[in-house]
Amino acid sequence: MEGPSQQRVVVGVNGSLNSLVALQRAGAEARLSGRRLLAVLVWTRTGAGSGP
Repeated sequence: MEGPSQQRVVVGVNGSLNSLVALQRAGAEARLSGRRLLAVLVWTRTGAGSGP
């Protein structure tokens, strides 16, 4: 029996060129393996008061 992490390909994207390349590669992997693709939007908080 396959676990949930084996049923999809997960990739983080932030709008950068590198993340778009990662999204393309993840999409290709998902197609080839017959798994679902889950793209997660991520960002870095910047500016004053952006500490932990």
